[in-house]
Amino acid sequence: MFFQLVGESFLFISYIIIYLASVVTRIEALAETLFIISEIIELIALVVFMAIFASFEENKSFSPRVSGFALLVALTIGSLLATGFAGLDATPLVTKLGLTYIVQLLHDDFTALLLLVLAVFTYLWIFIAFVRTMHETKNRAQRHLLTWPFGGIFLSQIGGVFGPVSTNSQATKFSLDIIIGPGLMGIVRIFGICMIGVAFLRVAKYPWLLQLQKMHLLLVYSRNGLALYSKIFRQDIDDQDVQLLAGAISAVAQLFKESTKTTAPIEAINFRGKVVRFIDRGDFVSATMVDFSSQASEMAHENFTKEFETKFAAEIAGFNGNVTQFSSAEEIAAKYFS
Repeated sequence: MFFQLVGESFLFISYIIIYLASVVTRIEALAETLFIISEIIELIALVVFMAIFASFEENKSFSPRVSGFALLVALTIGSLLATGFAGLDATPLVTKLGLTYIVQLLHDDFTALLLLVLAVFTYLWIFIAFVRTMHETKNRAQRHLLTWPFGGIFLSQIGGVFGPVSTNSQATKFSLDIIIGPGLMGIVRIFGICMIGVAFLRVAKYPWLLQLQKMHLLLVYSRNGLALYSKIFRQDIDDQDVQLLAGAISAVAQLFKESTKTTAPIEAINFRGKVVRFIDRGDFVSATMVDFSSQASEMAHENFTKEFETKFAAEIAGFNGNVTQFSSAEEIAAKYFS
């Protein structure tokens, strides 16, 4: 997961470098080639972006929405390669570096139309996903983090539609007014891409913040079934339920081990629409109840458990029945769970 997220950031960073290189180069053919490469990289990055979000949001590897988007992107890339330089317009621009070029797609080119359709599709997906995300998550850190990639996609696609599509004519090709529009859109586009890249670098460190699912209960209990710490995310669960649940789980686990003659700990209990996952640390057990178990939720659970064990090592070793000494675990829970 970490490498997927970092790889996505690398794609967006590569796009920025190649796109800027196409702007500063003084060779027209090279500028057009770099522009095509940058467009392809951005389109691939968008597909990966949607696939990553879909896998977190829906917890499944296949999504019809992503498949349709990937098909449209493949068609756009094919059109871009098939048209080649014939569908581009390189506008000369005198700079301190000498004569450079602003490369754009011709406004009547089929690839430009595909980019427009792609942008409309992306905007619809962003609007629906963003509204649903803001409605479902209550975690401030999660809300803030998710605003970056959504905002970045919005800005980059504005530049993607208006930036690379040329509307100038040969008669005004050297006019500075013509450069201002596409140039400004290019800046907006790069700024949006930077937002996405920064967001994915942050997400690589906290990938569980992408997980859109409902957390029901976080529970840490001792070997004898006493609840040491709990965080309840549902109004219909109270502290008494937590104590009963901790004792029941501990008793069932012990009964299961005795009846099956095994020493292996229980890792999960699956219900219809709910999963209770356990991490056994010997002196205590950490449990979560979520809608479904995923790589992101498991990573958050494991990191919480490690931090809990590190912070309260002395209290766990010399536990005397005082559970109030674990109340500061609330800070750790707030970091990993919404």
